[in-house]
Amino acid sequence: RKTAVDVRAQMQSTHGGADESIMRDFFHCCRTGAQPRSSFEDGRRSVLLGLAATQSSDTGQPVTLDPRA
Repeated sequence: RKTAVDVRAQMQSTHGGADESIMRDFFHCCRTGAQPRSSFEDGRRSVLLGLAATQSSDTGQPVTLDPRA
């Protein structure tokens, strides 16, 4: 049984509409088997960068990223 869920209200953010675009792309890939716009590696690096930014903000110190990570 398929159920439609409207997530637009939960997707309201200050990201300039990017969240909705990301979710649209995700659902398109799920439905069609298409490749996502961003790779797993892109996502992993994005998370590492966000974590480093949070750490820098919390400590007030620069954070060095390992280019091999």
